Amino acid sequence: MDVDRNPKKAFFTYREALKPTIVSLRSDRRHFYAGEKMDVEAWICHDPNTTPEGYSLRYQLEYKGRIIRSGRSEAGVPANSSQFQGYINAIAPKVSKRTSYQLRAALFNAQGQSIDQTVFEIDVFPHNNQQSQSTLAFLNSDKSSVSTYLAKNMKMEVVDDWKQADVVWISDFQLYQQHQEELEELAKSGKRIVLYHVPVGDHQVGGTQIKVQNTSMGSYYFASPQTGHRFTSALKAFDFKMWYDEKAGYIKPFLDKIVLGDEWQPILSTGNTNWVEDHGKAAAIAELKLGLGNIIICELDLEHKILANPSAQLLINSILLQE
Repeated sequence: MDVDRNPKKAFFTYREALKPTIVSLRSDRRHFYAGEKMDVEAWICHDPNTTPEGYSLRYQLEYKGRIIRSGRSEAGVPANSSQFQGYINAIAPKVSKRTSYQLRAALFNAQGQSIDQTVFEIDVFPHNNQQSQSTLAFLNSDKSSVSTYLAKNMKMEVVDDWKQADVVWISDFQLYQQHQEELEELAKSGKRIVLYHVPVGDHQVGGTQIKVQNTSMGSYYFASPQTGHRFTSALKAFDFKMWYDEKAGYIKPFLDKIVLGDEWQPILSTGNTNWVEDHGKAAAIAELKLGLGNIIICELDLEHKILANPSAQLLINSILLQE
């Protein structure tokens, strides 16, 4: 409540949480590609020490109020506990552009009265089948195998000689340091040099001084695309939050280092905050324009992220397409 005893938004959220019986939906993913199978968990939480019978769970997938699919099942209501009801399965609709849908679920009693309902927001993306016109130099020193992963899933043309490449992807910073002058000359001529997972420390890159440091409060699950950069103009505020890891099968953090450099433009930003004070913003991915080309530093963990996180594909496609 505020000073005039008007309820704030948290009041209504807390009131909803105090209901004796609620239905909830959860998934590790909210973004899907068209044609993918969407599995969303349905749960019922029931506080009273009773086990009412005859309850049913009904659900429907909606687009702008129009019902795309619906279904129902018997509900098991536990006494003073929560209970998994199963997965709501649906195939992500075919779309030509990013489209928002709502999955609505409601719990009904034996008399057909609605006890509670909830809405789960879902975004569906078209498959990006665009063939990149860039070439990517994969280096033998790539211990993380991210280059192989990108080549497989981004349909890149692979070359062994970085002089033939439009985009040179380097996952071993020592290799960059060994060939720094040559690589920066390539950037000045119009090529893009991507430095993936630059180690912690103070470095000279592109004639500028940068500092890479560990994140202060553990590894991060989020970054902000609201930087005004051309690569993120079509992305939404929470597109880089709680990414699903395809190999692990669950959400994993994707950022444990940040970049500080006055002459570098953030592509994705994050905070530089510790338990004592706030040092402002830092970059998770940053760009330095150099001659006709540029150098990009990427600290995001991208391996096993593209197939399940469309925003990851959109961003990396911008980087690899030499836009």
